[in-house]
Amino acid sequence: MAQNNMWTLVDYFDVWGNEEDGWEVNNLSTEFDDLYIDPESTDEEIVAFLKDIGYFNRDVQVSDLEIWDDGDIIEFFKADDGMPICRLQRNY
Repeated sequence: MAQNNMWTLVDYFDVWGNEEDGWEVNNLSTEFDDLYIDPESTDEEIVAFLKDIGYFNRDVQVSDLEIWDDGDIIEFFKADDGMPICRLQRNY
């Protein structure tokens, strides 16, 4: 496993705001800091992985999420209102 394929999952457990005024992450926590994610993984595979480790509920679908991937950070938002949920950040 290459080090740059290891990720940290950060949960946004306290989010303030709303869709109209915008969102602010008030507090967060590191849930995992040693997740291996294959660099060829699709959004669907990453969401399935997060369900497998118990982070997302089994009924969460990719269509329920908006996923932003800049290469070093993959951020997840609720698709219906844009509320931030969590992020994966690449470990270096």
